[in-house]
Amino acid sequence: MTINDLYKGLKARQFVPVYLLQGDEPFFIDRAVRFFETEILPEAERSFNLTIFYGKDSKAQDIIDTCMRYPMFSEHQVVIIKEANQLRDLEKLESYFEHIVPTTILVIAYKNGSYDKRRKVYKLISQKGVVFDSNKIYDRELPAFVDRLLKEKKLTIDDKASRMLVDSIGNNLAAIVNEIDKISLHLQAGEKVTADHIEKFVGISKEFNVFELQNALLEKDHKKAFRILHFMQNNPKANPMVLTMSNIHAAYTKLYKYMHVGQLSSNELWSRFQIHSSSLASFNKAKKLYSRDEVEDVFSIILEYDLRSKGLFNSGTDDFGLLTELVYRVCHPRTTAGIGK
Repeated sequence: MTINDLYKGLKARQFVPVYLLQGDEPFFIDRAVRFFETEILPEAERSFNLTIFYGKDSKAQDIIDTCMRYPMFSEHQVVIIKEANQLRDLEKLESYFEHIVPTTILVIAYKNGSYDKRRKVYKLISQKGVVFDSNKIYDRELPAFVDRLLKEKKLTIDDKASRMLVDSIGNNLAAIVNEIDKISLHLQAGEKVTADHIEKFVGISKEFNVFELQNALLEKDHKKAFRILHFMQNNPKANPMVLTMSNIHAAYTKLYKYMHVGQLSSNELWSRFQIHSSSLASFNKAKKLYSRDEVEDVFSIILEYDLRSKGLFNSGTDDFGLLTELVYRVCHPRTTAGIGK
């Protein structure tokens, strides 16, 4: 069952007696739980008919006793077990699942993993209710995720802004939602989120960030790369060396794979290599500027500076000095190969 299928049934008020929300992505579980808390019962009925348990502090028998009650002045009562993965005697709920009260909606929020499918409790839940698996979404799916969130707010986003947001935050859905909520407060329905908005409201420079640094390196524009690097070093906490090198390595990994294929559409490039359309021009230019041997040299150079940043073969050069050397050598991989050895 997908998250959309889950919401479709809930909004149509086609309830089942028990919902098991499980998986490694807490964002979708938290959102679903919030829906059960706020949307199933009218506000006036919640004080009597909404009960929330926390797994660590609860016992299965107390939950069973609550589930066996009938709602007061309402069609349903909602019982939610948060942090159900910490409920030590969850298996004891088996007795309730064999004699379910149809007016009770039991929600089991089992985060950071999945319940054992071999257990009888799981099989009973599957028979009597719904199991929703909240799986991590792939990096290549993040732009579509952003698009859906903005569509809900009647907003759109351009390619560069989408890349800045996704690449800077990564696969942290709650953080992405938080930033989109902040941005949407300043925009009207129908507007498009741009790089200027990301810079202003999220705090990511549209010109001086690690993604523009990647593009400058791919284009062998070391002067531009130095300007970006200098700006980034004014805020080293936001741009630690290990993260900067990791992003540079990721860019050349994508380039190396891209060099081995022919012409692809923007959608194919994103789905196969996570090359965003806003960087396509830089990658196409890099295919002409770099040979495969040079890209392999770049990998060796990055490894060398990774070791030096950890104190090996380094006589005292600080992170900024190491990155400055790295940037120059990555732009001239053949002429500087082995220079630091």
